[in-house]
Amino acid sequence: MSSADRESCPRCGEPIPPTTTVCPFCKESLLVDVVLAAPVDDERIRYQLARAIASLGPAAPAFSTAQKALADPLPVLVRRISRLEARRFVESLAGLGLAGMVEPAGTVAPQKASATRQMALGAALAVAVIAAVLLLATGHGAPHPREAAQPSSASARARTIPWSTPSPPLSLTDLSALAAPSTVEIRCGDRRSTGFFAARDAVLAPFVATVGCSSLKVIASGDRTLDGLVTMQDSRLGLALIGVAGSGAEPLPLGDAAAVHSGDRVVILSVPGIGGETVHEARLGIAAGLFHGVAYLPIEGDVRPDAAGSPVLDGQGYVVGVMVPPEETGGEPFFLPINYTYDESHLLERPVPAPDLERWKAFLAEVTLAEKLRVEPAQTPGPTPSPESSPSIQ
Repeated sequence: MSSADRESCPRCGEPIPPTTTVCPFCKESLLVDVVLAAPVDDERIRYQLARAIASLGPAAPAFSTAQKALADPLPVLVRRISRLEARRFVESLAGLGLAGMVEPAGTVAPQKASATRQMALGAALAVAVIAAVLLLATGHGAPHPREAAQPSSASARARTIPWSTPSPPLSLTDLSALAAPSTVEIRCGDRRSTGFFAARDAVLAPFVATVGCSSLKVIASGDRTLDGLVTMQDSRLGLALIGVAGSGAEPLPLGDAAAVHSGDRVVILSVPGIGGETVHEARLGIAAGLFHGVAYLPIEGDVRPDAAGSPVLDGQGYVVGVMVPPEETGGEPFFLPINYTYDESHLLERPVPAPDLERWKAFLAEVTLAEKLRVEPAQTPGPTPSPESSPSIQ
């Protein structure tokens, strides 16, 4: 190796290869950490950045690790790697619009960024979201036949949500790590049900789980018992919104049920105290159902009857629906599309940027038409009379 390929040891100054982890001269560790200057406060941007960072190669952290690190006061993205790995990782971060810093392993201390640096970081984050979307959208095949044509490059750069830029699905482990802290148990006397944080300090839960209770107990992550109070309800949808002041829980990001298709993988979260298993996979069924004027999407898989209130996630970790009690849908497993809560009701605010409203309206029209054709018997025409047997007109 030539001297040009060597770097000086920060301790003794001797020239050594950048892949060296312990200086052969002074015997000091040369491992380093890669950090950012400040945390990412917006959970939606944090989610997108974590997805992009996790795809950067061998030195990159897992999605769940990156997402947690980005929320820390001084995010340490990678710990104890060689200087060469750190240099390559920082170059990859630059491609996402992020300025990574290399510090000796274990010596990172919080730093107060200047106002100018904070402004620069905000601009970098905006660029990072754009880059993350473009990175995740690269090389994942043609769009589904039901999807609209690919948007122009200008409009694609402005979007940051999975229903406009498909990305690789998360593993079951990552989905569980993402959603489990926001999934809760609702207690009303002896009744137990599952719910989840769908907005800041607000839990979405089955309406039947709250009937007759002036106050509720919400068992959150870490076995914390919080007080809950019903703030809104929609009896048509069978849902209630429970206010939980000071919970500190991150709400699950809301998705678009009209963007998933038959056969797509979905993941259902439930509370350990209710059904034992906390997360399991299923598939979206074929025929949507219309019950009492509300469209529901079918689940194919082993779904427990007590899963009502559980969030249904798509492959990217966005909530596409809420499981409903089987007695409401004829005993079969169905879930209520999450779009009802923000497009047909005032329970939740629409995601920003919002899903395609026209696609949602088209979905509702398709379900209504299919139900009408199923219920109304087809009119079978009688035999067409032959010219010989047709009565003549006098």
